[in-house]
Amino acid sequence: MAGPQVASLAEGSGWTGPQIACMVNTEINQVMAVMRQNARWAVAPRYLEEELGEDPLLRDFKILRRKLFTWQDWPKVKPTDYLTPFLEVIRSEETSAPITGVALSAVHKVLSYEIFDAKTAGAAEVMHFIVDAVTGCKFEVTDPASEEVVLLKILQVLLACLKCGAGPLLSNADVINIINTCLRVAFTKGELLQRTSCQMMQDMVRAIFARLHEFEPAEDGSTQPGPAVASEQPDGRVLESVPSGAIAEGILSTASTPRSGHSAASTPKSRGAIRSIADIRFGPHPTATEGTPDDGPSLTPRALKAFEEGKSLVEVVEEETSAVKEDSTLGADSLGPSDSAPVSEALAAAGAGIAAGFDAAVTAVGEAVSTAPVVAGVPEAGAAPIVPTLSESVPDDTSGSDAVSGAPPLPPPVRVRAEPSDASAGTSGTVVASQPSAAAESLTAPLENGDSAQKQPAPAASVQASPYGLPCLVEVFRFLCTLIVPEDGADKAQQHDSEDLSIFGLALLSAAIEVAGGSFEKHPRILALVTDDLFRNLMQTGQSSNLLVLSLVSGIVLALYQHLKHHLKLQMAAFFEFVVLRAAQGKFYGATYEQQEAALEILQDFCRQPSFMADMYANADCDITCSNTFEDLSNLLSKNAFPVNAPLSALHLLSLEGLLAVIQCMADRADNASTPAGSGSSSPDYNLEEFPQFWNLKCDNWNDPTVWVDFLRRRKYVKRRLMIGADHFNRDPKKGLEFLQGVRLLPEKLDPESVAFFFRMTPGLNKNLLGEYFGEPDAFNISVLECFTKQFNFTGMALDGALRTYLEAFRLPGEAQKISRVLEAFASHYYEQCPQNFAHKDAAYVLSYSVIMLNTDQHNGQVKRKMTEEEFIRNNRKINDGKDLPRDMLTHLYYSIAKNEIRMSSESLAAEPGMTYSRWLDLLRRSQATTPFLSCDPTKPLLDRDMFSVIWGPSIAAISVVFDHADDADTLQQCMAGFLAVAKISAAHHMEDVFDNLVVSLCKFTTLIGNDKAAVAFGENTKARMATSAVFEIANRHGDTIRSGWRNILDCVIRLHKLGLLPTRREQSQNGQGRPSDNQEGSSILANAAAAAAAGTQAGMGRRKSAGIFGTVSRQFQNLLSLDAGADGERSTIAEHQLAAHQRTLAMVEACRIDDLFTDSKFLHKASLLQLVKALINVSGKPHQKNISTEEEDTALFCLDLLIAVTLRNRDRILLLWPAVHEHLASIVGSAQSPSPLVEKAVLDLLRVCQRLLPYKEDLGDELLKSLQLVLRLDARVADAYAERITREMLQLVKSSVTYIRSPVLWKTVCSLLAATARHPEAAEPGFEALTFIMQDAKHVTPVNFMPCMDAALAFAEGRVGGVERSVKSLDLLASLSTNLGHWAKTLNAGQADTATSASISGAPASDAAREALDQAVSEAASTSATDVPQSPRLTSEKEALIDLWLRLSVGLGRICLDQREDVRNNALECLQRSLLQGEALDVRSGKVWVRVFDQIVFPTLDELLDLAHKASAKSYRGMEGTLRRAMVLLSRVYLQFLTQLASNPGFANLWVAVLNRAEGYLKSSAPRSAGISMAENIPELLKNMLLVMNARSILVPEVAPPAEGEAPTLWSLTWQHPIFRSLDPHFREDLFPPPKAAPSQPAPAVEQAGAEEKQPEGVSTGPVAEAAEAVGEKAADASVAEESKVLVEGSPVEGSKDVAEEGTKPEDVDVAEGYEKVEKEMVEPIKTNVT
Repeated sequence: MAGPQVASLAEGSGWTGPQIACMVNTEINQVMAVMRQNARWAVAPRYLEEELGEDPLLRDFKILRRKLFTWQDWPKVKPTDYLTPFLEVIRSEETSAPITGVALSAVHKVLSYEIFDAKTAGAAEVMHFIVDAVTGCKFEVTDPASEEVVLLKILQVLLACLKCGAGPLLSNADVINIINTCLRVAFTKGELLQRTSCQMMQDMVRAIFARLHEFEPAEDGSTQPGPAVASEQPDGRVLESVPSGAIAEGILSTASTPRSGHSAASTPKSRGAIRSIADIRFGPHPTATEGTPDDGPSLTPRALKAFEEGKSLVEVVEEETSAVKEDSTLGADSLGPSDSAPVSEALAAAGAGIAAGFDAAVTAVGEAVSTAPVVAGVPEAGAAPIVPTLSESVPDDTSGSDAVSGAPPLPPPVRVRAEPSDASAGTSGTVVASQPSAAAESLTAPLENGDSAQKQPAPAASVQASPYGLPCLVEVFRFLCTLIVPEDGADKAQQHDSEDLSIFGLALLSAAIEVAGGSFEKHPRILALVTDDLFRNLMQTGQSSNLLVLSLVSGIVLALYQHLKHHLKLQMAAFFEFVVLRAAQGKFYGATYEQQEAALEILQDFCRQPSFMADMYANADCDITCSNTFEDLSNLLSKNAFPVNAPLSALHLLSLEGLLAVIQCMADRADNASTPAGSGSSSPDYNLEEFPQFWNLKCDNWNDPTVWVDFLRRRKYVKRRLMIGADHFNRDPKKGLEFLQGVRLLPEKLDPESVAFFFRMTPGLNKNLLGEYFGEPDAFNISVLECFTKQFNFTGMALDGALRTYLEAFRLPGEAQKISRVLEAFASHYYEQCPQNFAHKDAAYVLSYSVIMLNTDQHNGQVKRKMTEEEFIRNNRKINDGKDLPRDMLTHLYYSIAKNEIRMSSESLAAEPGMTYSRWLDLLRRSQATTPFLSCDPTKPLLDRDMFSVIWGPSIAAISVVFDHADDADTLQQCMAGFLAVAKISAAHHMEDVFDNLVVSLCKFTTLIGNDKAAVAFGENTKARMATSAVFEIANRHGDTIRSGWRNILDCVIRLHKLGLLPTRREQSQNGQGRPSDNQEGSSILANAAAAAAAGTQAGMGRRKSAGIFGTVSRQFQNLLSLDAGADGERSTIAEHQLAAHQRTLAMVEACRIDDLFTDSKFLHKASLLQLVKALINVSGKPHQKNISTEEEDTALFCLDLLIAVTLRNRDRILLLWPAVHEHLASIVGSAQSPSPLVEKAVLDLLRVCQRLLPYKEDLGDELLKSLQLVLRLDARVADAYAERITREMLQLVKSSVTYIRSPVLWKTVCSLLAATARHPEAAEPGFEALTFIMQDAKHVTPVNFMPCMDAALAFAEGRVGGVERSVKSLDLLASLSTNLGHWAKTLNAGQADTATSASISGAPASDAAREALDQAVSEAASTSATDVPQSPRLTSEKEALIDLWLRLSVGLGRICLDQREDVRNNALECLQRSLLQGEALDVRSGKVWVRVFDQIVFPTLDELLDLAHKASAKSYRGMEGTLRRAMVLLSRVYLQFLTQLASNPGFANLWVAVLNRAEGYLKSSAPRSAGISMAENIPELLKNMLLVMNARSILVPEVAPPAEGEAPTLWSLTWQHPIFRSLDPHFREDLFPPPKAAPSQPAPAVEQAGAEEKQPEGVSTGPVAEAAEAVGEKAADASVAEESKVLVEGSPVEGSKDVAEEGTKPEDVDVAEGYEKVEKEMVEPIKTNVT
């Protein structure tokens, strides 16, 4: 046969022509063989004429078999050439089930083997033939089993048609025909066939919707519909006038049994009734009466023909009504009104049917088959289970899209499709094919251009319909959406069938969404169906008590959330509010336990989605107009997790798992958190400085998370304040509005608009109060009501629908006047938006009031006689400006109110009806104006902190309660995981208060706080061990976040310490007193603390035993033995399980890494670290109290050791910690009245802290060393007991940190501590060693510590501990101080110019910085006070400060010169002499200063020594003779060394007389010479030297003439008149000063001479004779001193005296600086006064 030159075989199928021929031949043989087994074809024709009259079915097969192997060019063979005989067998009613089954198998084989594909010529034609034949399949019934086999094969073939390569060539009608056929099969036969067909149906839906991604959105063909007027039906439906183009729209329809209690038995002539989409959506039509099956409206062909002829709608209805009355055989096939129904009802039914459109093909009705044999086939529409069907014509271009852009979406119009039945009366089990038979060699194909709705025959060679596309998928999906709605008002049997149908529809929807859900948003019509029809029906179906239905609904919603959440913002929130929450709350809404469990499982599935809760919070909780979905869901989970007076149930665990899933999702995102520390756990407060108009809040950029997150937080803040205002309003409306004004959410002066927006947008308001507020006659209230009403959009809504929407916002008040005001505002606004039905607003007002009265009449139980329709219409006559309103409008209102009450809003949640149709309309309208859906990144915690701040309290409480009640290990592990997740979230977002609450909750489960159970009891408690492990795990992980929780953690640590469960040190090094060694960086802090506490406790109890491992183990076994001890004190035996528990406990404690808490404290945030330190202080108790117990002292010791360890490990932040640590140590040390281990440890730890930290923190030396003053304030008994240990620690401190002690106060403290040890037998040695370390090295001694060191050295010099040797060494140290003074003076004198000789105190080269440092040190030293010498006025230069230090040193040495011990006295005199001679280096030029030296130092020292020589016993003060000689030598040496300076003083004469007086006194006290030079020999020589030097310097010169009477005596006369010279040799004067040979010139008066000397430069004599005499005198004086030094019996010259003497002989070479005299005059007199 001829055909197009294209490939017939499918590409890639692998089949060749001969193979196909063989396969087809085999199938032909099988069919013929089975046919010949039938009696009809059993007799073979024997003659030609018989063969010519042979049955056409067999003849076709024989013809095909002859041609089969003659076809050589198979690519040119059309599939219809070899499939037509098989299809004719399938169509034939004469074939039996086995024959039909074999033919179906053959077709299925061809389709499955992909013999042809979409590119094959004639593929579309043959696919249509196959579908037409299979869906019209008929066969004789032989047995039920074979019948089910055939039906099953029919399903297989139809599925193969959709899945094969040529499947896309099927037309829209073919696909719909396939679906209708499968639906009929699925609900007619046995359960096995039903289940199989349902599964195949799902595969078909998958195959159809798998192609959705291939279609472009443009293929939708959606057009903007014309204007439509919507009218809400009594049952909530909307009838709208559909554009004329919608008649040819080809809308899918369904067929079912009657709904409202009418079964198929009531309509015996019908084979089934068609159930409309409207019925599926909204229930039965309200005009149905008791005698009329409520099947929904439709039109017969007769009515269609009349309408097409141009007759009016009323004429069509009248004709149809007449036809119904006349045709008694029409039965349920005609779905128009019954003869008893009023015309208005028929009008409504007809209008609905016309608006819905019609099928393109009209099947003949009334075909009589009463005489035919019993024939079976595809089950007919309407056969006794509910069998929904689809219309078979879907045009490619469908107008009247449901998605209307730019306007609020309305529900789709009620488009009712009437599919005429084609059954004959009395023929059961027969279904006429939905397409005409192919025996007429013609196919009925729908017109695809939409111009006609009627199918017309077409020749076989005509062009087939275009392949099915997007319009087909849209209508299939629309049908699936309507399929899931359960029956209302049906009996139990029908309700069961309805549930089965809903389950079936849900399964199909789930299959469609699985394969094509991601492509839905590309197609507006499908998306509109999802957002409206599907979701509304899902919410209605989800209220079913069938758990499978609820499970399938949840699966679909979850899939929609995954694919289309951006388009389902309000729908998702409504689903959870009206379905999940109501079912999960159990009996409160009448749900069963099983429903509650299923709802919690649904919620659990959603909670496991990483971003679900965040999406709900962002899009619902942060939206002012939405409910707090996230908060409601989380509160539900936490509340249901609480077991109230009952053991744990599955509901509790499900709720817990859901709650943990939410928390775990947040914890998974916590690693990416970037919340700044210290921001707390509460959401930020926004300072609303002005009224923000919260209803106009807008985000600047919805695409930038950083922008919209802040916007959401601000809006949530506003919403939270509005909710608080609503709560206040519910208690007192006036105070509520005042509160909102206070928080600036309402203006200071209220305006109606702002208040109206508050009422409209704020959820949670008391609707009763709102109604009362609106009904008040106050002008402001009326203005608010008007503004409130204008916020509603009633455009296109019926009056009853608008009233329902309006009255859902508040509860209508009860008083008539208030009702009138409210309805007047409503009517005025409704008339403005819907003016087409009323002449003026008064008509709308009257009708509204009438509707309210009708609602009360119809639904008030106290009204016995109900208003009829006619009465209602009569009551509303002439209200429209004297005219009647349309009767159909009033009829609609009557039945709408009568069937569905206008429910007044109630405050009781249980009384709320759920999602009503009016609410759904409002939701769709709001969805058009709401903000876009915000999708939160599942990896970023954008809003987690805000969310967690809402749920953390209930979550921790719920987990804790479940953990307390649970016993199984899995639940306990889940709770522990929840605790850890909460800790992670809290730490990541720096929610310190949350973390502390978690720690407190966990610590309670450890049983370590406030529990005296022993270690084994703790080891046997699994929960306690798990809680303990969790506490320390989160503390180690997130210690930065802990604040007050440290106290609870430390309580646990102390309890473990008391139980002996903390880690112990294997080896402990101890000092001589049994004290544990210091904490080291690598050692265990807890081990050290435990050992220190044990050692201290044992020492306090008088049992200084080892605190090693054996002691700790002993304590553990003592605790173990203490279990179950009886009252008689008998110990229980240690059971094996107890030992095992003890070992488990030890292993658990070791795994907790408790030691790391303190070791790693250096990594803690400063706030957490400070709280840790404070907690350590607080938990140690009150150690300053008296009568502290041993246990309390042990705790205090343990905590103190931990405190010091933490302090040492945070040396970089010591300033942060030290105030608290110092205060704690001060409280211990200051309150100590007797020795105790705690006081000892506090003092020693204080010194150790200083030792460890000073080298690392030089700038903190002052802060640290100030704490040493605590040691100075120790009680005498305590200080004496621990003096030796304290001093040794001081020694270590000095050696390690002497260079870091700089402050005068600190030096005074350190040296005072050292000085205090001078008289302690054990502490003196280390104390003197420390002092020696400081003073031996010149770089350690500075003007700052000069006085403290001097005082300490004087203390050791005066002390008797250590004997004379230590005192002498102390004097050596004092002598070195004078040397230091000389060096400092040189440094000051050198200045910046002489860098070669300048040097700083530290020995480094001189520099400006060194000089400035020295100047500052000297200045600080100058401000230091001493008790021995009265303070001078503030010194004005560093030089004077050095002179002051020098004087203080000399005074101190003078005090030592009076020591009882001879060696000490003599060495002290030598040191004093060295010190005084350093005046040369200090450049002390002022004579007054030297007079002060003699008056306050030299003379008192000599006087005291002379007095001691006279009064003290020789036994007590031995060697006083030698001491006195040394004293006179000191006097002479110092006098001669600084004679020039002394002579410059006006009172020099008195000073000279004082020197002579001391010489006279010493001369008189001289004893007979025993050895060496005696005083009588020594003093004259000293006097001679002094006189010669004075004469040589022209200070003492002979008189020319005696002074006149009344004149002051001269120095010469005063000298020789002194009594001492009477005791000397009479020729002493003449020998020393022989008389002059010539009379000298008259000298100037003594006073004037002295003045001249003062003005004369030092070292300059008056002539050659004077110069010679001065030289001789100086030489004689030096010789005398040298001789005296040689004959000293005891002692030895002070080291360095020779250098000092040599320096003293040098002439002065530095003049006094300018202005020095002025300074001297200003300073000398005050100094003299102070010294006196």
